[in-house]
Amino acid sequence: MDGLTMFADYRVPQVLSHEGVLVYSNELKRRLEKKEEIPYGDSDECEIRAGSILAVHLIVNQANEKIPLEKDTGEGGPRLNAPVVDVYLWRRRRELTHLYKQTPFHRTRSIFY
Repeated sequence: MDGLTMFADYRVPQVLSHEGVLVYSNELKRRLEKKEEIPYGDSDECEIRAGSILAVHLIVNQANEKIPLEKDTGEGGPRLNAPVVDVYLWRRRRELTHLYKQTPFHRTRSIFY
């Protein structure tokens, strides 16, 4: 599981954007607020997906750096990985719909979501 990345759908970027982890340009914010469909492969769509993957990767790395090492073995406790963080963020979006419903998300038709 540690070799996998997060699943770059549209809900996790929505949470990351709402929480200030992803910061969009004014032009991209305008496109999202207008509910404009962003074509698959468009640079904005790729940047959202790549930015989400990078953000989750950095969250995993920073969280794992904070897990203390055992004195005897030099090994840490349970480690986080990208799929675990992805599921956490996705569930957070589902559980706190009222909090995130005003945050626009990207709309891209694709078989890859």
